[in-house]
Amino acid sequence: MRAFLPTAATIAAAASAFLPWTAASAAPPPGSGAASSPVRHCVVHLTESGRVSCYATFTEAINDATNGTIADAPENARSAVVDKGFNVRLNALATPKGRAAGIASTVIEISFEHKDFQGTSLTWEASSGCNDSNDVEWQAASVSGWWNDQISSFRTYAKCQSDHWEDINFQGISTGYRNTTSYIGNAMNDRTSSIKWI
Repeated sequence: MRAFLPTAATIAAAASAFLPWTAASAAPPPGSGAASSPVRHCVVHLTESGRVSCYATFTEAINDATNGTIADAPENARSAVVDKGFNVRLNALATPKGRAAGIASTVIEISFEHKDFQGTSLTWEASSGCNDSNDVEWQAASVSGWWNDQISSFRTYAKCQSDHWEDINFQGISTGYRNTTSYIGNAMNDRTSSIKWI
C-alpha cells in the first residue's frame, strides 16, 4: 500500500466540503429552497488528499482529470466510456507503478449514478495505475457528500480492479474486485461508501 494515500478523515472532509457544490455552475445544497440537481461530473484527486472538483460537463471533468491532455472528451459521459477510442486514450495515459509520473494524470475509474454508465459521473484520478499484484494501490476510505450511496455502475482503467464496500473504512458487504461493470448488482446498488483498487 502506498504511504501517501489519503486517510478516511481527509477524504471525508474533502468530499463533504466539495461534493457536489464546487463549480460555479453547481447546484445548491438540498433543502436550500432552490432546484436541487447535483453537479453533473466530479473528479477526485487521490494524490491531493482527496481534493474534489466538479463541472457542468464530462468534457471539463476529463480535461481536469488528465491535466489537459484529453481536452476534447465527449460531453455525454456514457457515449465516451462505451467508445473504444476514448478508452484507449485514457489507458494510454496510465503511468505504471514504479515509473515517474509525467504531466498527465491517470484515471483509474469512472463511477456513475445509474446503471449502464448513465447519470452523473465521478472520475477517480491518481498519479499512477495498478499492476498485476494483489496489493492495494489506491483507496478511498469514505465516499462522502452527495456521492455516498449513489454508485450503480463503473468503468475501470489503467489495469485497475475496484472493490466497492457498503460502509466507510471497507466494512460491510462488498462487490469483490471487479473490472468494468454496467450494473453493480442489487446487493450493492446505491450503497457504495468506500472503495479499494488493486
